[in-house]
Amino acid sequence: MNTLGSEYADSPEVAEKMDNAGKMIDWIKKNTVRINQAKFMTEEELFNKYVIGEFRYDTSKPEYAEQYEEIKKMAQGRK
Repeated sequence: MNTLGSEYADSPEVAEKMDNAGKMIDWIKKNTVRINQAKFMTEEELFNKYVIGEFRYDTSKPEYAEQYEEIKKMAQGRK
């Protein structure tokens, strides 16, 4: 069973989906931690949390979307 959103269900067998924006926002707030906050948290505090934020920005490296377009062109036999 997909447990995403199960915290909104009365029982785990009948998991209610996150069917509106409010439930989604609540889930995000409850289950995510910003990277600058995560630096000061223990492993136990970070358990079952998603760390979000900018991990690394390096202008000397190619951007993902540009690389992906090049790969698509090569796969289609174009240059």
